[in-house]
Parts: sequence; C-alpha cells; structure tokens
Amino acid sequence: MDVYPRPGKRSGAYSNGVFGVHPFVLTNYNDDYESVSTMAHEWGHTMHSQLANAAQPFPTSDYSIFIAEVASTFNEALLLDKMLAAAKSDDDKLILLGSALETMRGTFFRQTMFAEFELATHTAAENGETLTGQRLSKIY
Repeated sequence: MDVYPRPGKRSGAYSNGVFGVHPFVLTNYNDDYESVSTMAHEWGHTMHSQLANAAQPFPTSDYSIFIAEVASTFNEALLLDKMLAAAKSDDDKLILLGSALETMRGTFFRQTMFAEFELATHTAAENGETLTGQRLSKIY
C-alpha cells in the first residue's frame, strides 16, 4: 500500500487486484475525512478482489466496474455509520451526511455516465463506425 502523497506520485486513489498476488492500493492520504473515506472505498475494492480471487479460478474472477462499486461503497457506508455514532454534535453529523450525499450523487451519476458512454461506443462499433479519438471525445 502506497499511502502518502509525494512529488511525482500519481494523484487520486485506486486498488488493483491481481490474481494470485497480493493487491496493490494507492492513496494520497491527507489526514482528513475524505482521505479516510477514500481509504475505506479502496479497501472495499481490495477485499472484493481478494475474496473473488480466492473463491474462483482466474477465468471467472474478474468483475465489471459496476459490480466493483458495490463493495467499495458498502465499505464507505460502514465507515459513515461508525463516524455518525461517534459524532459529538449535530453539526458534525450534518458534515458527515453532506459528504456522504455528495459521494452518492457523484457515484450514481458517474457510473451511469460511464455505462451510457460504453453503450454508445459499442453501438457505434456494431454499426461499423470508426472509433477515432475525436469520435470517442464527442460521444463522451
């Protein structure tokens, strides 16, 4: 796991599960709630990959991005539940709930947008259209 930001490091966060090898997790932790939530999210992906890889042979262990988000967002929900129970004031709870709502909005619309993009690109390819960078940018 590569936790902290440093010069030259890729921004953002991700988890990469590799069959037969330990997972790789990258975060850019900044000692705030968003960083903790991101860590919970990425470890949701990591545990999903570990369990999928342990339960299935390589050819069937992969899963779609849509399915991947179930484990990661569930992990975020577990964190939110714990944080709300530990919150010391209504203001703290409102901040947590506001953050959770924003995350849900982003996750819902972003995943829907990706699905629509994939459908449009597959439809274009099936119709014999050439998928140039310019065409893909226009679809996106």
